[in-house]
Amino acid sequence: MSTAHESPQVAMRYTDLDIKIPLGPMLINLIYINYEAPIASWGYPNHCHSSYELHYITRGKGTLEVAEKTFLIKPGTFYLTGPGVYHRQLADSEDPMDEFCINFEVRLRKRKPQKNDTYLTQETKDIWNTLLNTSFWFGQDELGTVNLFGSIMDEFEQQWLGQYTVIQSLATQIIVNAVRSFAGERRSTYHIPKKLLNDSRRFLADDYFRLPHKDMSSKELAAQIGISQRQLERLMQSYYGVTFREKLQFSRMEKAKELLRNMELPINAVADQIGYMSPSYFTKHFRSYTGLTPMQFRQQYM
Repeated sequence: MSTAHESPQVAMRYTDLDIKIPLGPMLINLIYINYEAPIASWGYPNHCHSSYELHYITRGKGTLEVAEKTFLIKPGTFYLTGPGVYHRQLADSEDPMDEFCINFEVRLRKRKPQKNDTYLTQETKDIWNTLLNTSFWFGQDELGTVNLFGSIMDEFEQQWLGQYTVIQSLATQIIVNAVRSFAGERRSTYHIPKKLLNDSRRFLADDYFRLPHKDMSSKELAAQIGISQRQLERLMQSYYGVTFREKLQFSRMEKAKELLRNMELPINAVADQIGYMSPSYFTKHFRSYTGLTPMQFRQQYM
C-alpha cells in the first residue's frame, strides 16, 4: 500500500463516483477524492465549498490563507475547511507540496431504530456535532492518516475484489481521524454494547464443541444456553444444519484427525480423549466418517 514516501507521481482525481457511507442515522456522501502532485507554485484561488473538505500534505511546502490569516503548510499538515469557509492555498516554488483531498457532505437520514444500537446513535451524534461545531481546523496528523489516503488511492487504481467496501471503510477512518484530531482528548460518552442473546448463544454453542469429551450432552448444552432441548435442536439446525448428535460426532471426528497426527499418542488414547469408551466403536465411526481406519489415516502422515 502507498505510504507517505510512495505518493502517486501524477494527479489522480475521482470526482464522478457515487460513494455513500451509511453510519447509523448519518449518511456521508463523498463528493470527490483527489491527489494533486507537486508542481511549483500550483494552487487554488480563494474559494469555498458547500461541503466539508479534508486536506493532507505528505511532502513539500506551501501556504494557506483563511479569514485573512496565513498558515504555513509542511509535510504532515492535516486540515479541514467547512461549508462556506473561504480558503486559498499556494505551493512553494522551490519545494512544492502535494495534497490528498476528500470532499464530503454529511446529512442525517430517516432510519428505524435497530436493536442494541443506542451506542451507534450516540457515536453518530458525537461525530455530527463535532463537525457542525468545527468550521475550520489546522494541525498535524498524529494518527497515521497518510497511510489511509495512500491505501484508498491504491483501491481506486488496482480495483481489487471488495473495492467499494474497502473505500467506504478507509474514507470513514480518514474522516473519524480528522474528527478525533480537532476533538482533542475528548472521550466517547458510551460503551460498546454487550452481545445480543442470539449472538451469545452462538458463541456458547461454538465453544461447547471446541474440545469434545465423553460427558457432552444436549441436556448440558441446553442448560448452559438457557433453553429447552427442543429449542436447542432448532438452534442446531439454524446454526449448523444438523442435529446435536451429528454436530457432536463431526466435532469428535475432526478432533480425532488432529490427535492421530501425533504419532506418540496410542489410538485407544485418542478414542478416550474425544469421548469414546470403546476403541472399536471409535474405529467404526471414524471409518464411516473418513473412509479409513484410524491406523490407515495415521499412516498417511508417517
